[in-house]
Amino acid sequence: MKGNHRHQAYPLDKKNVALMLRLEIMPGRQQLVGIFRYMKLHARAWNIVLAPSAEAVTAANARFDGIICAENDNAQRAHERLSPATSLVAIDVGSGVFAAQRARTTFINVDDDAIGRMAAEHLLGQGRARCAAFVGAPGEPAWSKARQTAFRRTVRNANMPFHAFTDGDAATPPLVDWLLPLPAALMAANDQRAVQVIESCRAAKLHVPEQISLVSVDNDGLYCDCMEPTLSSVDPDYEREGFLAAQELDRLMSATRTPRTRRMLIPPT
Repeated sequence: MKGNHRHQAYPLDKKNVALMLRLEIMPGRQQLVGIFRYMKLHARAWNIVLAPSAEAVTAANARFDGIICAENDNAQRAHERLSPATSLVAIDVGSGVFAAQRARTTFINVDDDAIGRMAAEHLLGQGRARCAAFVGAPGEPAWSKARQTAFRRTVRNANMPFHAFTDGDAATPPLVDWLLPLPAALMAANDQRAVQVIESCRAAKLHVPEQISLVSVDNDGLYCDCMEPTLSSVDPDYEREGFLAAQELDRLMSATRTPRTRRMLIPPT
């Protein structure tokens, strides 16, 4: 065959990397896509172990060089079992599991404050609403609270009445009972929650988007494109979060000195 054909060289010293991501949900799968995109772009032939148990990560004969973890029970148990003197480097993507780690850890998170602000500005820009509301995720996790805080601050700065729906709170009236006056602008903490909002509005004979302007978060095609009406949704850019997690892990595993704790925020699109 004519022409120059070169084979891409891969490093001989392969790193063993544990990925403790929530692959049962879209954000975790998008993070994984970003990780593998980085590996392919930079020719990193890491030995990847998906969803290892806490015991596998912390076993005496474990030879993991790095870990990328999200919010799950396995990651929490692994952290509790790890020695403070461990040389294992960690990338914590939005979980806070490794918050007590003094070094060898980078914290990467989507910017929940910017997400809440972006959703509010989108709804305010439509110029129709007379009140605004936020429907949080069940259990009110920290990321949902952060989005609510930014959303509330932005709509109140526009002198618009604000309401928050707290799931499971007996003192909170049903969703549609406090969406007055209409039309209302509503943010759901994520796409799954937005689907429930649409179903509640349909049952109450409230029309989306004519009476209820709705925006959610995650930009999951399974929900956004298949719903009637289709959903408008902020994209937190989980794939970029995964890409940067792999980039940071690569940097930490190659560091000649003990790396310092670092924090990064991913802006939404």
